[in-house]
Amino acid sequence: MLRCQIILTSPIFFGRRTLFFFLLTAFDASSVSVSRQVGLFYFDSSFRPVPLQTHFIGIKGKPGSQVSRRNFDRVVYERVLELVREDHQVMVFVHTRKETVKAASALKEAATQEGDIEFFSCADDPKFSFFRRDIGMSKNKEMKQLFDSGFGIHHAGMLRSDRNLMERLFEAKAIKVLCCTATLAWGVNLPAHAVIIKVRPGLENVIMLISIFREHNSMIQPRENL
Repeated sequence: MLRCQIILTSPIFFGRRTLFFFLLTAFDASSVSVSRQVGLFYFDSSFRPVPLQTHFIGIKGKPGSQVSRRNFDRVVYERVLELVREDHQVMVFVHTRKETVKAASALKEAATQEGDIEFFSCADDPKFSFFRRDIGMSKNKEMKQLFDSGFGIHHAGMLRSDRNLMERLFEAKAIKVLCCTATLAWGVNLPAHAVIIKVRPGLENVIMLISIFREHNSMIQPRENL
């Protein structure tokens, strides 16, 4: 299913003509058929000031099975680790509030078991002690437990003060990985090198990786499916 949003602007008077602008945003813009002959124009990725790439990664295994979940978590971790090793920040989008904590905890556990947790930590930041003090004032237990390892969570069920804190810490690069729901995409503009959309209902075996490449960074090539 193609999700889209259509915005109709106020009328613009141009001489004797009245113009309306229809703004269409789509999840998969490549599937939208637009006819320029009727006065419509499709702004594709070539108009972006910063190049953008999208990868779809399929996961083997029956959806919902233990094998599928294990492969799913493994691929997400490998992608996140690859980006964090290059000193990039990553957002991991999930579809439920509880999944933000589960996803962040799973990444933290995998990094600890693999001996890679040092790549996620932001303890060497000069302002880390100040950020830790701010986190300590929150009543959100999961947020406190994840912060020291470089992970954060963000969803609509959190207090507005906690969401603001997570946004501020991610913007200050005091968090390497932010696991969040679509709430973050509504009116919040945070810098991130890559966005991983971990789960979409009905496509449990698909990961979507959106990477923003600055200054001709090397592109991430899709791997073989597990």
